[in-house]
This record gives sequence, C-alpha cells and structure tokens, in this order.
Amino acid sequence: MALGSASANAQDGAAEERFAALGGAVVALDRVARLPAILSRRDQERYRQIFALQEDGAWDDADTLIATLDDRSVILVDFTVPEYLAGRMRVGDPVTVSPSTTPDRKITGAIHATGSRIDPKSRSLRVRARIPNDDDAMRPGTSYQVELAFIGKSYPRVREVAVLWSRDGAYLWRANGGASEKVFVKLVRRDRGR
Repeated sequence: MALGSASANAQDGAAEERFAALGGAVVALDRVARLPAILSRRDQERYRQIFALQEDGAWDDADTLIATLDDRSVILVDFTVPEYLAGRMRVGDPVTVSPSTTPDRKITGAIHATGSRIDPKSRSLRVRARIPNDDDAMRPGTSYQVELAFIGKSYPRVREVAVLWSRDGAYLWRANGGASEKVFVKLVRRDRGR
C-alpha cells in the first residue's frame, strides 16, 4: 500500500508540474495578447509582433520563446575591421551599408560602438553601426555590405613625365633657392598621367 501511494503521489506531483507549466504558458499568452493595450500607439507602430514560433499543439513551458518584439526603427549592424584600421574607427563616423536583399540601395548610418580589444585569432576589431530604417524595409539579421571612407595621407602630385629613373630608383629635379637638386621619390599611385 505504501508503494502504491508513493507512486500515486509521484504521479500527482508530475501532474501538478504540468498544470503549473500550462498555467504559466496561459499567463504568458494572456500577456502577449494584451501587449497592444500596454504599448502606446507610437510604440505599437514602432514594434512588430512575430508569432508562430511554435507549432500547433507543441508543449510550452517557462523557457519557450513564444513571441519576439523588435524595434526596427534603427538596425544594428555588426562587422569587423582589420587590425591596421582599428585606430581609425571613431564613434559617430559615417558608414554606408547595402542590404543583401537590395544591393543597389545604399543607406548611411554612423558607427555606434567599437570593441575594446583586437581579437587575437582574427586580428580584427568588432564594430557596431546604427542604420536608420525609417521606411521599415530592412529586417534584423539581414547581411550587409559595409563601406567605410577614410581620408588617406597627402602626397605631392606631379606629371608622370617629370619622374626620371636611374639605377638607384625614381627621382625628380626640384628647384631650391635658384638651384636644382635631385630628390629620390617613392611612387604611391599612378593616376591618368600624374
């Protein structure tokens, strides 16, 4: 008799756990159903509810994700830059992205945050950009092509015919106080004869 009552108590305990879990799921569903009433009209327009994460008849418990809310007015895009560019990343600098879904579209945002250290394996820095999504055309999780513009070093520009060559390398003749002097140069780039 003691064995039978222990088995019955265990079954009752399991049933109570299932009932409590079901009650929690009902409360969670009730909260989700009341979300539009809780959110202001402005927030209702900014937030989108995404349901159907569970199949009909699936068992839900306290750890089951049944709905997500996304603020899609701004999309956060995470990307990495090589180590040699890490010192040039500044919060607020412009960044342009092209969504993989519409590669011809270019949207400008700004760098929102940078990592605090270089990843020792990839030798890169993690960067996060905030991209406005006023027309709600982009979705979180989309892949993007990221473009950054940097101002490089300044170099003098001379006509290509002014550069002469010797066995020691390229050089120019420079006027210096009424006299000419030979100055060896390093070519950085050729650009339409300059």
